Amino acid sequence: MQKQKRRNPGEATFESCCKHGRVVIERMCPLAEPLNGLMSGLDPSGRSFREHFRQWNSLFVFSSMLYHMDNRTSEIGGTFQLFQIHGALYHRQGPLRPAGGLGDAWYSQVYLYDPADAARKRSGRALNLDANLIGSLTIMLQEFNPLIQLYLTANERLAEIRDAEAKYHLILNPQLSLVLERGADR
Repeated sequence: MQKQKRRNPGEATFESCCKHGRVVIERMCPLAEPLNGLMSGLDPSGRSFREHFRQWNSLFVFSSMLYHMDNRTSEIGGTFQLFQIHGALYHRQGPLRPAGGLGDAWYSQVYLYDPADAARKRSGRALNLDANLIGSLTIMLQEFNPLIQLYLTANERLAEIRDAEAKYHLILNPQLSLVLERGADR
């Protein structure tokens, strides 16, 4: 196999990810504020955010994951780390509405509440994180995340049919469309 010549000397080309430049990936749009400043800022709050990113991310998730990690070394070796799962991958989300109100809300359920209530709920779970920043990120997500609007729509549909029908099931399918199954246990 003949090695392809570089277009410009010193310009890196990569076969496995972009076929020597024939595949062009669009640049990401700038993130909404305050997230953009936290991800790119060199100030103490940005550094702290990135240092505790996993905790911040866990505070705003829609569901949790359950899996069995496969720790075998990859054929690629070296510093390249693969995320491998053995068996099935499960998402735990719970019902759209928690039984006991806001006190029991987790994951996507928190997004159904007033952003100020949701921020207070999250702040109670992460006392070491900045409560004002939790509030700002909650408002930003309410404004820009399309999945939140989908969950709010699902909540409204449940409220419409709650009294009319005893048995129904609302499903968020893999295409992120809401499907109402009548005659199913909710």
